[in-house]
Amino acid sequence: MLAGAAAAARRRAAALAAASAAAPACAFHGAPRRWYEVAHAEEQVTKGWRRVSEEDVGGSAAAPADSSTPAPPFFPPPRPQPDGTHAVLLDGRPMRTPARKPLATPSRALALAVAAEWAAQQGRVRPFTMPLTALAATALDEPKPAGLVVDGLMRYLDTDGAAVRAPPGAPLAAPQAALFDPVLAWAEARFGHAFVPGSDIRGAPQPPAAAAAVRAHLASLTPWRLTPVAHLAGAAGSVLVALAVEGGAMGAGEAIAAARFEEDAQAAEWGVVEGGHDVDAAEMAVRVTAPALFLKLLGVRREGGGGV
Repeated sequence: MLAGAAAAARRRAAALAAASAAAPACAFHGAPRRWYEVAHAEEQVTKGWRRVSEEDVGGSAAAPADSSTPAPPFFPPPRPQPDGTHAVLLDGRPMRTPARKPLATPSRALALAVAAEWAAQQGRVRPFTMPLTALAATALDEPKPAGLVVDGLMRYLDTDGAAVRAPPGAPLAAPQAALFDPVLAWAEARFGHAFVPGSDIRGAPQPPAAAAAVRAHLASLTPWRLTPVAHLAGAAGSVLVALAVEGGAMGAGEAIAAARFEEDAQAAEWGVVEGGHDVDAAEMAVRVTAPALFLKLLGVRREGGGGV
């Protein structure tokens, strides 16, 4: 079972990575981390998504009178909306989120990707295989006010994985510096303030001006960008890594390496635990690649308020 779970997670990660590589450059409200958590989460949310999909189909996918085989759902191209968004359609009708809001995204590319996730469902709806749909629904439904999301992200900053380091001279100090110093340099250039690494186990408090600049940027993000940033920060244990991905300075592969730095170091020293490290690695690839791809499909955010 563990090997099957790992293989399934690796297939999802590979599909997302391939899609990310092909995308132009630039809710699930909390992603599960283990296969057994995935199964539990699926049980909890499948009813809601099944209700949504059944109501949206409205019988159009029911079996014809002269056939015992149900007609497969049909996902036509996204429909442009008057507000500039693109509605995801099921059998010609707009789909809705669990909160019954129209499932319409700011970019056509993202709408196509969400529709592809739904088109890939076979038999029953399996929400854990639709991370882009989950992120879009979270952005639309906003289960938590944006201000609380920003407050939560700011609590990461003083213990940010890009800034908290091993003591100087420790075996991990040099690899950490090689991986995370470019993140701090990018953040300094982007926000106009230096970010300070530290080796205190309690964290690496950042200068007030640097923290204020990060807060101002997070507060300026629309829900479409704040949602994947929050998911990335939670996966990577780093707001700065998440913002580097959001700003186009870091790709999904680099973000995965940052998120898994400590666990990969432990595995290199002590060996890989089958059914443990491999499942974690595959699941982390999905948790990081999905929001990174989501941001890429949204397009580049223009400075000065343009874009989404």
